[in-house]
Amino acid sequence: GQITIIVADFWQGMFSLVVFFGIVTFLWFTFSWTTLSETLALASKPGVSFINPLDIGEAEDFNYFFFLVGGFFTLYTYMSWQGNQGYYCSASTPHEAKMAKIVGGFRGGMITLGLTLIPLAALAIMFHPDYHDIAVSVTHQLNVAYPDNESLRTQMTVPVALSHVLPMGLIGGFTAAMLAFFISTNNTYLHSWGSILVQDVIMPLRKKPLTASQHIRYLRFSIFGVAIFIFFFGLYFPLEDYIYMFLTITGAIYT
Repeated sequence: GQITIIVADFWQGMFSLVVFFGIVTFLWFTFSWTTLSETLALASKPGVSFINPLDIGEAEDFNYFFFLVGGFFTLYTYMSWQGNQGYYCSASTPHEAKMAKIVGGFRGGMITLGLTLIPLAALAIMFHPDYHDIAVSVTHQLNVAYPDNESLRTQMTVPVALSHVLPMGLIGGFTAAMLAFFISTNNTYLHSWGSILVQDVIMPLRKKPLTASQHIRYLRFSIFGVAIFIFFFGLYFPLEDYIYMFLTITGAIYT
């Protein structure tokens, strides 16, 4: 199972690296730094600044405490997040483990750069006078699609704005990359959390060790149970908060 995940995630990483390189290159030459700087100033307001990190005291969600907690988690959970435990144990030598961490950083850096430029471009579309006509169109589209849900209108602003700027090939690539992220995240978490339930909950409670065939059978049932939980949780849980805030809270539960 872990070999299957590593192979699938390798191709996801290679594909997403190419897609985000294309998106970053396009946005880099489409939006000037002057435009983005003016946008950050236009979008800021007292107490909720996009420029001054010391002027975010009135932010409801992403305030000082949020970033302090995020910094603490970055240090405290380094190389210990159990969603990645299978990867940490898969290298054949210590050297390969180190090189995997270095090479994997290139993919993470490109995606982080893309996920920084994309919302900056969306902000420029929504706030800069040069893109006023597109902003009106985006606002209308959001109001029609989500007339009674302010939370979804906020969450969907960036992807809808992006659809008005990116050319057709990059829109398809971005959509395919999101699907690849979805697949690689779920296959890893199904395998990881299913394994954790067996290793950390079931096995310590047993007086008699599991045989190899029992272990595999327990793992299969556990992974299937995680899949059922994910399906019904996603079906019935109304996600009203920011997605990143949701990820931070659920990650904190594990921590």
